[in-house]
Amino acid sequence: MPWRRFLLSQSQMKLTCDPARADPEYVYYWCRSPEVQRYVENWTIAAGVPHTNLSTLRQTPLLLPPLAEQRSIASALSALDRRISLCDDQRAVLVQVVDLLFRTWFIDHAPTADKENGLRHPTVDEALYSRLAPAFTVDGDRRFPLAYRLLPLTELAEFQNGSAFGMTDFSPAGEGLPIIKIGELKQGITRQTRYCVGRDNARRIDRGDLLLSWSGNPDTSIDTFLYFGGPAWLNQHIFKVATKRPEDRAYMFGLLRHLKPRLLAFARAKQTTGLGHVTLKDMRTVVVEYPPVMMRDAFDALTAPYFAKIGACDELRASLVATRDELLLRLMSAEARLRP
Repeated sequence: MPWRRFLLSQSQMKLTCDPARADPEYVYYWCRSPEVQRYVENWTIAAGVPHTNLSTLRQTPLLLPPLAEQRSIASALSALDRRISLCDDQRAVLVQVVDLLFRTWFIDHAPTADKENGLRHPTVDEALYSRLAPAFTVDGDRRFPLAYRLLPLTELAEFQNGSAFGMTDFSPAGEGLPIIKIGELKQGITRQTRYCVGRDNARRIDRGDLLLSWSGNPDTSIDTFLYFGGPAWLNQHIFKVATKRPEDRAYMFGLLRHLKPRLLAFARAKQTTGLGHVTLKDMRTVVVEYPPVMMRDAFDALTAPYFAKIGACDELRASLVATRDELLLRLMSAEARLRP
């Protein structure tokens, strides 16, 4: 980081460790443990916005094994966190590559522009090059390749909303299928994830499904996701984007990511108390330049290796998170129980 000193807001607290007694990294992981989380929740001040305070922080029990053992525990957990961070970084780069290829093909129309000039774009093979129309058409202020069509976004796929789940729908953790909310799309399955055995009309998702979260804080919640977990239930405020053909998923993923600024503008226009949303009515007003089947199929084949690697990153990350959380639970909770 470029800064060595920071200012804390009124919603934060600082904890300074005595280095002769406590390893700061160990204390960090201790504070993330289920025991401490439950302790803080039990002592949360519920009036207005739920919060805790310095008095609760000072009284929070801390299990302190010998300093060498603290460092060993922190080292094991931080090694897993570093590997998780590497997975996130690699995934982000892979998604950026897909974004770049999408922009090159379907926004800049580089393959068609190159053929118009007698060239073959390096991302295009001979078979596709021979079928490309070497010319553009103009519609108003739009210029796009021949054989493309102007269509509303909602005609390209079916946007199926998730289901609302209540307390009576929840089953004990691990029984039934997990319920996928925004938190699970960002962090994966955690100890906070709810489960449900089944419910009438619940929306089910599975590995490889394309999802669009359409409600929440525009800056943090509204986004496009590829789901690479196992069978699950989809929570409300998230669309399952069902393309007409599996081969269209790669194109739709790139398109929805490209359209994110417009979707955020819709959400911010309706934003109240920090929340905004995008409706199907909004999306019907978005008209896109829809490529022919051969272009969508070629893009699917071109990006398939990247999506496979994205899925592998997600699977590895989920395994590492589960290992870290289990290790955290065993190392820090087996010897002590906090009782408010």
